[in-house]
Amino acid sequence: MKAMKMEPMSFLQRSICYDQSQKLTFAISLGYVVEVYPNVLLPRDLERSQRTYIAYNRMSQRNEFDFDTRDVQKSLCKKPILFFLKDVWKDGNITTGSYTHSSARDDLKRKVFCFRSPPLSDIDEIQVSSSPLSKRWHLAPRRLCTALKGSIDGTLFMVVRQCGRGTF
Repeated sequence: MKAMKMEPMSFLQRSICYDQSQKLTFAISLGYVVEVYPNVLLPRDLERSQRTYIAYNRMSQRNEFDFDTRDVQKSLCKKPILFFLKDVWKDGNITTGSYTHSSARDDLKRKVFCFRSPPLSDIDEIQVSSSPLSKRWHLAPRRLCTALKGSIDGTLFMVVRQCGRGTF
Protein backbone atom coordinates (compact mmCIF):
# COMPACT_ATOMS: atom_id res chain seq x y z
CA MET A 1 0.00 0.00 0.00
CA LYS A 2 2.94 2.32 0.64
CA ALA A 3 3.98 2.26 -3.04
CA MET A 4 0.44 2.96 -4.22
CA LYS A 5 0.03 5.90 -1.84
CA MET A 6 3.42 7.33 -2.76
CA GLU A 7 3.06 7.21 -6.56
CA PRO A 8 -0.53 6.29 -7.55
CA MET A 9 -0.20 7.10 -11.27
CA SER A 10 2.74 4.78 -11.88
CA PHE A 11 1.79 2.02 -9.45
CA LEU A 12 1.77 -1.34 -11.29
CA GLN A 13 2.83 0.24 -14.59
CA ARG A 14 4.85 -2.31 -16.57
CA SER A 15 8.18 -1.75 -18.19
CA ILE A 16 10.34 -4.17 -20.15
CA CYS A 17 14.12 -4.08 -20.30
CA TYR A 18 16.75 -6.29 -21.95
CA ASP A 19 20.29 -7.14 -20.96
CA GLN A 20 21.80 -8.13 -24.29
CA SER A 21 25.14 -9.28 -22.88
CA GLN A 22 23.55 -11.91 -20.59
CA LYS A 23 20.44 -12.42 -22.78
CA LEU A 24 18.03 -11.54 -19.96
CA THR A 25 14.60 -9.94 -20.00
CA PHE A 26 13.40 -7.76 -17.12
CA ALA A 27 9.66 -7.19 -16.66
CA ILE A 28 9.14 -4.52 -14.03
CA SER A 29 5.79 -3.86 -12.37
CA LEU A 30 6.49 -0.70 -10.40
CA GLY A 31 5.58 -1.03 -6.76
CA TYR A 32 5.20 -4.83 -6.89
CA VAL A 33 7.73 -7.14 -8.59
CA VAL A 34 10.70 -7.38 -10.95
CA GLU A 35 10.66 -10.57 -13.03
CA VAL A 36 13.99 -11.66 -14.54
CA TYR A 37 13.56 -14.11 -17.41
CA PRO A 38 16.61 -16.22 -18.35
CA ASN A 39 16.00 -15.62 -22.06
CA VAL A 40 14.86 -12.87 -24.41
CA LEU A 41 11.07 -12.58 -24.66
CA LEU A 42 9.15 -10.34 -27.04
CA PRO A 43 7.10 -7.46 -25.63
CA ARG A 44 3.89 -8.82 -27.16
CA ASP A 45 4.33 -11.95 -25.02
CA LEU A 46 5.16 -10.09 -21.81
CA GLU A 47 2.35 -7.56 -22.13
CA ARG A 48 -0.25 -10.29 -21.76
CA SER A 49 -1.03 -11.33 -18.18
CA GLN A 50 -0.24 -14.83 -16.99
CA ARG A 51 -3.24 -17.06 -16.51
CA THR A 52 -2.97 -18.08 -12.86
CA TYR A 53 -6.60 -19.11 -12.47
CA ILE A 54 -9.19 -21.41 -14.04
CA ALA A 55 -12.91 -21.02 -14.62
CA TYR A 56 -15.39 -22.49 -12.18
CA ASN A 57 -16.29 -25.20 -14.73
CA ARG A 58 -12.60 -26.29 -14.86
CA MET A 59 -12.28 -25.72 -18.61
CA SER A 60 -8.84 -24.52 -19.61
CA GLN A 61 -9.41 -22.88 -22.95
CA ARG A 62 -7.59 -19.66 -23.79
CA ASN A 63 -10.74 -18.01 -25.14
CA GLU A 64 -12.75 -18.75 -22.00
CA PHE A 65 -12.40 -15.11 -20.87
CA ASP A 66 -12.69 -11.82 -22.74
CA PHE A 67 -9.06 -10.84 -22.24
CA ASP A 68 -5.91 -12.29 -23.72
CA THR A 69 -3.66 -14.28 -21.39
CA ARG A 70 -0.53 -16.38 -21.65
CA ASP A 71 0.15 -19.70 -20.00
CA VAL A 72 2.41 -19.97 -16.96
CA GLN A 73 5.83 -21.47 -17.73
CA LYS A 74 6.00 -25.04 -16.46
CA SER A 75 9.71 -25.47 -17.12
CA LEU A 76 11.88 -24.39 -14.20
CA CYS A 77 14.55 -23.24 -16.65
CA LYS A 78 12.17 -20.76 -18.31
CA LYS A 79 10.43 -19.45 -15.21
CA PRO A 80 11.36 -15.94 -14.12
CA ILE A 81 13.35 -15.16 -11.01
CA LEU A 82 11.21 -12.91 -8.84
CA PHE A 83 12.31 -9.89 -6.84
CA PHE A 84 9.45 -8.56 -4.67
CA LEU A 85 9.11 -5.02 -3.34
CA LYS A 86 10.67 -4.58 0.08
CA ASP A 87 10.69 -0.82 0.55
CA VAL A 88 9.91 2.36 -1.36
CA TRP A 89 11.00 5.95 -0.77
CA LYS A 90 10.99 9.32 -2.45
CA ASP A 91 14.01 11.53 -3.06
CA GLY A 92 12.65 14.79 -4.38
CA ASN A 93 10.75 13.95 -7.57
CA ILE A 94 12.26 10.47 -7.97
CA THR A 95 10.62 7.38 -6.45
CA THR A 96 12.95 4.46 -5.67
CA GLY A 97 11.88 0.94 -4.86
CA SER A 98 14.03 -1.79 -3.38
CA TYR A 99 13.18 -5.31 -4.56
CA THR A 100 14.65 -8.42 -2.92
CA HIS A 101 15.14 -11.95 -4.23
CA SER A 102 12.12 -14.08 -3.35
CA SER A 103 13.63 -17.54 -2.83
CA ALA A 104 17.11 -18.95 -3.01
CA ARG A 105 16.01 -22.60 -2.90
CA ASP A 106 15.08 -22.55 -6.60
CA ASP A 107 18.62 -21.45 -7.48
CA LEU A 108 20.04 -24.88 -6.64
CA LYS A 109 17.32 -26.59 -8.67
CA ARG A 110 18.06 -24.31 -11.64
CA LYS A 111 21.77 -25.05 -11.36
CA VAL A 112 21.19 -28.82 -11.38
CA PHE A 113 18.32 -29.13 -13.86
CA CYS A 114 19.17 -26.31 -16.27
CA PHE A 115 22.91 -27.12 -16.47
CA ARG A 116 23.96 -23.54 -15.77
CA SER A 117 23.95 -21.14 -12.90
CA PRO A 118 20.81 -19.06 -12.54
CA PRO A 119 20.90 -15.55 -13.97
CA LEU A 120 21.88 -12.80 -11.54
CA SER A 121 23.06 -15.32 -8.95
CA ASP A 122 25.26 -12.64 -7.36
CA ILE A 123 22.40 -10.09 -7.13
CA ASP A 124 20.33 -10.00 -3.92
CA GLU A 125 18.53 -6.71 -4.48
CA ILE A 126 17.33 -4.58 -7.39
CA GLN A 127 16.77 -0.84 -6.92
CA VAL A 128 14.46 0.74 -9.46
CA SER A 129 14.24 4.53 -9.68
CA SER A 130 11.37 6.08 -11.58
CA SER A 131 10.32 9.55 -12.58
CA PRO A 132 6.66 10.49 -12.22
CA LEU A 133 4.52 9.87 -15.27
CA SER A 134 3.40 12.89 -17.23
CA LYS A 135 -0.20 14.01 -16.99
CA ARG A 136 -0.72 12.63 -20.51
CA TRP A 137 0.30 9.05 -19.59
CA HIS A 138 -2.94 7.62 -21.01
CA LEU A 139 -2.17 8.78 -24.57
CA ALA A 140 -0.20 6.64 -27.05
CA PRO A 141 2.61 5.64 -26.88
CA ARG A 142 2.09 4.35 -23.36
CA ARG A 143 5.27 2.39 -22.91
CA LEU A 144 7.95 3.13 -20.38
CA CYS A 145 11.67 2.85 -21.08
CA THR A 146 14.12 1.20 -18.73
CA ALA A 147 17.90 1.39 -18.50
CA LEU A 148 20.32 -0.79 -16.56
CA LYS A 149 22.78 1.34 -14.62
CA GLY A 150 25.07 -1.42 -13.33
CA SER A 151 25.56 -3.26 -10.08
CA ILE A 152 27.49 -2.62 -6.88
CA ASP A 153 27.85 -5.04 -3.94
CA GLY A 154 24.98 -7.33 -4.92
CA THR A 155 22.58 -4.52 -5.85
CA LEU A 156 21.49 -3.95 -9.44
CA PHE A 157 20.39 -0.39 -10.29
CA MET A 158 17.74 0.39 -12.92
CA VAL A 159 15.96 3.56 -14.07
CA VAL A 160 12.41 3.65 -15.46
CA ARG A 161 11.16 6.73 -17.30
CA GLN A 162 8.86 7.72 -20.11
CA CYS A 163 10.30 7.06 -23.52
CA GLY A 164 11.61 9.99 -25.46
CA ARG A 165 11.36 10.40 -29.16
CA GLY A 166 12.99 7.53 -31.05
CA THR A 167 13.93 5.49 -27.96
CA PHE A 168 13.01 1.92 -27.17
